[in-house]
Amino acid sequence: MTSQKINSEEDLVKEIIRKIKTSEFKIFPDDFLIDAEFSEEKIPNKILIIETEFFGQSEIKTCDGEFFKMVDDKNLAKYYVYASMQRSSTINIPKDKTVLNKLIDSYEKYFDSLVKMIDSEIEKSGFKVNKMKLTNKIIHSLNLTRL
Repeated sequence: MTSQKINSEEDLVKEIIRKIKTSEFKIFPDDFLIDAEFSEEKIPNKILIIETEFFGQSEIKTCDGEFFKMVDDKNLAKYYVYASMQRSSTINIPKDKTVLNKLIDSYEKYFDSLVKMIDSEIEKSGFKVNKMKLTNKIIHSLNLTRL
């Protein structure tokens, strides 16, 4: 935490967000892509969610309930959801399943490290707050998610 005085929960949230954004903040998938072959795919310009799993198939819908597609790979479903957080109408999907799995693993490790850092910053602040609530607020403000 910086030497400036944090006076409220809102100031604490803003300071942690500022600290994350000025460090090496990464956005999925662009900041996780490695040299590999990709196929470009159009997706709805909305946040996607995994609605249901049925016989090994994951149903992906938009946040307002519109059907997008069924996929038979859990990491591919996650890839769509994570990439949709940027609300772009196209994404590059790795053609190689091994590359896709590495990207998902790398993003999830990064996300987990962010959560640990956020919790640590909240602890250091000395505020008696609901850490889960503030952590969720910060993660939401950064437009991130974890499945």
